[in-house]
Amino acid sequence: MAGTRDPNQVVQQIQGFLRSNNQELTQELRELSREYAEWGRHAADRLRRCEEYLHKGLRSEAVHHALLDPQLLELTGILQFPQYQLWDELVTLYNLPVTPLNAVAPETLAELNHAFAEEEILANDMRQYRRLVLEQASLLERAEKLRTLMLLEPEHQGLQDNLREIESAQITEILDQIRRADRANKPEEVGRLYQIIARTAWLHPPSGVIVEEIQRVFHKYHVRIVDDSIKTLAERIVAAHGRHDAGTLTHLLTEWDQLAASAGLTPGDRRARPVESARLWVQRVHAEQDLRLQHEMAVAELGTGVATLTDIKRLWTLYERVQSFKGRLPRGIVLLPPDLEHRFEDATSRLEKSADFNRLIILIATISLGVVALVGFLVFIMTR
Repeated sequence: MAGTRDPNQVVQQIQGFLRSNNQELTQELRELSREYAEWGRHAADRLRRCEEYLHKGLRSEAVHHALLDPQLLELTGILQFPQYQLWDELVTLYNLPVTPLNAVAPETLAELNHAFAEEEILANDMRQYRRLVLEQASLLERAEKLRTLMLLEPEHQGLQDNLREIESAQITEILDQIRRADRANKPEEVGRLYQIIARTAWLHPPSGVIVEEIQRVFHKYHVRIVDDSIKTLAERIVAAHGRHDAGTLTHLLTEWDQLAASAGLTPGDRRARPVESARLWVQRVHAEQDLRLQHEMAVAELGTGVATLTDIKRLWTLYERVQSFKGRLPRGIVLLPPDLEHRFEDATSRLEKSADFNRLIILIATISLGVVALVGFLVFIMTR
């Protein structure tokens, strides 16, 4: 801006003035206030323009405007220096121009920052998409990347046109592959391709004629597809059981339950028997893990009680809780660590001695009171 210095220079001079002991109104202060206010007005006007763009859904335009020289976010950061509120109070006191930057909602800056982040993600996704095109990646990969791009730019006409062309080619390709799989009698391939058609969030879904043909082929092999899926999944479950892989087995059993429900398969079915054996094993593993965890918690609570409790009854309750696991723990698990048992014995012994001493003090006090009362009674009788 003509007649106005670099904002960094202006702010540095303001900070020097605020550190100074002499803050009298001078011509230099008036000029400094004018320059800072002009930069603030410039930043506020541009922020409002960016806000208008963002509210209209024009994110790229907002980012482009913010990147004009001087870059808006950088300029705003310079103007909002740590002491800028003190500066505004000072110029208000002297009735000098103040910056209108304070009038801009803080949410505008947050929205603009978010727009920059989304634009960077979009640019990165665009580079990845161009690489997929150059590498002649599959239609499926390119379509998925375009759908990711459209999450950021849902109204982008170019992306929509590009995705429409790729989806059309993809649907034609899938239909051709399903026909060939049908001729080659490959039910698993038919099932895989049908799932792609059914689960894809198409921008422009396949026509009714294409969907009808694909469904006809799929239903032709449906029973075999389900049977093959059951067989394959059962084999994976048996293998995980053989490896004693409880984590994998838990996930596979969830998948099995979903498949069995859709296929109407009951636990008594011959194909389900090895699966149910694996289920019983993994249930035992989970029960054992739960028991170990409960035992560890009981031992930890007893350890804390030994160190902090003064209530012997509560201490014995914690000890008996640990003892309740006796005979139930897996082989190799120590019921109660010897060190903790010794500390428990020392603590209970100390508390019992303390309790005995307290009872003795109470007994002595009671006897003393009785003696005093008896003496008082005898004196009363003798003085009558």
